[in-house]
Amino acid sequence: MGSPHPSPLLKLVAEKLNAPDRALAYGTIADYFSQTSSFVEASNIVSKMVPSSPARVEAIFNCVTNWVNSDPATALQWMSSLPIQEQKRIFPGLLPLLSKPEEFEPLLQYANSVGDPNLQSQIVARGVDILVSSGNLEAAKNWVLELPQSLRSDAQASLVSRDHQDSVDQLTPVALGITDQGPQMTALQSLAMRLFAQNPVEAGDWIARLPASAQFAPLIQLTFKWYNSDSVGLYQWVQSLPKGQLKDQAVKSVVSMAENSNPAFAKSMSQLSGK
Repeated sequence: MGSPHPSPLLKLVAEKLNAPDRALAYGTIADYFSQTSSFVEASNIVSKMVPSSPARVEAIFNCVTNWVNSDPATALQWMSSLPIQEQKRIFPGLLPLLSKPEEFEPLLQYANSVGDPNLQSQIVARGVDILVSSGNLEAAKNWVLELPQSLRSDAQASLVSRDHQDSVDQLTPVALGITDQGPQMTALQSLAMRLFAQNPVEAGDWIARLPASAQFAPLIQLTFKWYNSDSVGLYQWVQSLPKGQLKDQAVKSVVSMAENSNPAFAKSMSQLSGK
C-alpha cells in the first residue's frame, strides 16, 4: 500500500490549527513523506512554511538527513534551491552524514551551485575529507590543486590536517603556501599538534624554524598544550630559546595562562623575557 496523499492532511492543518501548531504539523508531515522517499511531496510541504523559521529549518534538516544516505544527489540538489541562509544553517549538521566515496561527486556539484564562498569552502573541505578517508590521498592532492584559488585555502588546510602519510617536513611548505591567514593558521596548528604528540621539544623546534610571520598561531597552541601537560618541560624549552621575538612571544603566552593559577611560575617565566 502506497503512502497517503498529503493534500487532505495539509487542508486539515491549514483549517484547524493556529500558526505555531501549523508550523509543527507541517514539519511532522514533511518528515514523514521524506522517510517514504516522497521527495516532491515533502519539498512542497516545506515550501508552505515561513522562510528561515526554526520549524522550517528543522523540517528541511530532517528531510535532507532522511534523503542523503539513499540519494545524496537529490538531497544536495534540493538544498541548493533553498535560500542561502537556510543552507548555511543546515549544512554543518550534515557533515557527519557525508563520508562515503559515492557522495563526493554530489558534493562537488553542490559546491559549484552555491554562490556563498564560506559555504563553498566548507563543502570543499568535506570533499577532501571523503577522498582522504577512502584512501585516495593522491586524488585529493590533485583535486585541491585544480580548485579555483578562492576555494583552495580551506581545502589545503583540510588536506594538511588529514594527511598522515607524508611527514611534517613534507607538509610544511604546503601549509606555508596557503594564502588565506585563517586556513594557514589551522594547518600549522595541526602540524604542531602532530609533532607535539610525538615530542613537545621537536614541535617547539619546528616552530622556531618557521618564518617569523607564521610562528604565532602554532606557538600559542603549543604553549597551551605543553603548559597543561608538563610546565617544567615548557619552561626549560623557553629558557633554551635564543633572545628574540619567538622567546618573548612564548613568555607572554605562558604568563597570560599562568598568572592566575600559578603566579610563582608566571613570575619565573616573565623573567626569561629579553634574555
